[in-house]
Amino acid sequence: MRVVVFGAGVVGEAVAWDLTHVPPTADVTVVDVDAARLQVIAARLRVAAQQADLSDIGVVRRLADAADVTVGTLPSTLARPVIAAMARDGRRHVDVSFLAEDPREDHEAARTAGAVVVYDCGVAPGLSHALIGHAARTMTRVRRGVIDVGGLPVDPEPPFFYKAPFAPGDVIEEYTRPARLVRDGHPVTLPALSEAVTVEVPGVGLLEAFNTDGLRSLVDTVPADAMIERTLRYPGHLAAMRVLADGGFFDPEPRPVGGHLVSPRALTEAVLFPQWQYAPGERDMTVLRVEVEGEGPDGPVGLRWTMVDRPGTSSPLSSMARTTGMPAAITCRWIASGLVSTPGVHPPERLGLDGHAPALLDALAARGIHVVAD
Repeated sequence: MRVVVFGAGVVGEAVAWDLTHVPPTADVTVVDVDAARLQVIAARLRVAAQQADLSDIGVVRRLADAADVTVGTLPSTLARPVIAAMARDGRRHVDVSFLAEDPREDHEAARTAGAVVVYDCGVAPGLSHALIGHAARTMTRVRRGVIDVGGLPVDPEPPFFYKAPFAPGDVIEEYTRPARLVRDGHPVTLPALSEAVTVEVPGVGLLEAFNTDGLRSLVDTVPADAMIERTLRYPGHLAAMRVLADGGFFDPEPRPVGGHLVSPRALTEAVLFPQWQYAPGERDMTVLRVEVEGEGPDGPVGLRWTMVDRPGTSSPLSSMARTTGMPAAITCRWIASGLVSTPGVHPPERLGLDGHAPALLDALAARGIHVVAD
């Protein structure tokens, strides 16, 4: 199996690590514009590294010619054209990017071309959606679905009580993009950061949960009376982000400052992102809870899964990188083997709806990522 991974960030490295360490292994090429980052990955893993500008779709297409399956781990600003090209060219592609657009716009083109594309295939969206799909498969009606998820530092520090293991720009998207939910059986849209509640996660403690736009395709693929996705953070982080949002610091429109046009958001990112970087030796964890209530053939049914992933200091990968990258690597193998073979552009809940969620949980457990059914 030949795999080309687009993107050499920490998630791209996690995908490449899985594909070169877990049987059946693959011949992997990692592509990025950042030569220094490629050198780091090539020194750590048995992969080929190739420098290229992935904003050039012609280059992306030529690179895909050498692959049986491609995997996209790019920032959301670069990912949409890549997914469209893979779909229209009849490729087999897995993607984890947090897009604002809906890749299903290319579904019919992908079916015609024979492409198999699974997008949003990370932890949440991704694993979370596969579990929702599994619940819907086993129920006659979904009454309520809740996804709570967060990537967090093991040892939070003020003033933000937060670190971003990858793509901090996509974190800001979570704080600004309106959140689509389902209420009374219909989609509704609420502001990001809204309706904060406190939840307690065993082994972690009290966390704040607030609305974010993580349901995405679930708004229309799984009929439900109510469904919501919330981001988890330590107490104190939400208040800081609300001050920045309400004060206009996430506004992307440039404003005149000292004779120059300056985007408040770009300035905020330049100030925040260095503070949100993990220092060597700092560890992160990923918390995911999925709860579904509904009706079964014999009456009310409730399903709940919890994952608290804290990799040890010996792990070469951060928690958020591996819980995001490994579902994509597993799905990549399934596409290569023909287990997932229906042409089209598919959201990750399709894996659950088609009966693959138990195998996904087993594969993650074999990698040390344990999702516990409560």
